[in-house]
Amino acid sequence: MKIRPLTIADLDMICALEEVSQPYPWTRENIAEELTEKTHHIFSYVGLKDNGTPQTYVIGRQVVDELWILQVGTDPSYRRQGLSKKLLAFVLAQAAEQNLLQAVLEVRARNQAAIGLYEHLLFTQDGYRPQYYPPLEEGGPKEDALLMSRSLR
Repeated sequence: MKIRPLTIADLDMICALEEVSQPYPWTRENIAEELTEKTHHIFSYVGLKDNGTPQTYVIGRQVVDELWILQVGTDPSYRRQGLSKKLLAFVLAQAAEQNLLQAVLEVRARNQAAIGLYEHLLFTQDGYRPQYYPPLEEGGPKEDALLMSRSLR
């Protein structure tokens, strides 16, 4: 897998990947704002097959001395192959090189695959937000969020 920074030129590609990988995809405007933000260091990358097909992505940003991982997505046809783990490990290393102190993220409490990935990358749960996410099923209950973090030192 090739890894490279995301740019605004990737907007159509990432929006399409976001649509197939997220239950509540970000809007085009949300993604564009993150890719063009100038007030903080951007930690947004895409993992591509050799032929340029996008497989996985991370959207993150620096906030003071932290890496905020805002979005992680993988095309469903490439899941369970270690691609997100490889890309996240790369992003965490980039943040550590910039002397950031920790990485933080939130995840649906029922998303055991993502929680397992984050725990493998040494994230631990350090917070909880009840009824934070909209329901996955029409008329279903809102879902809780787990807050997770890890040191970059």
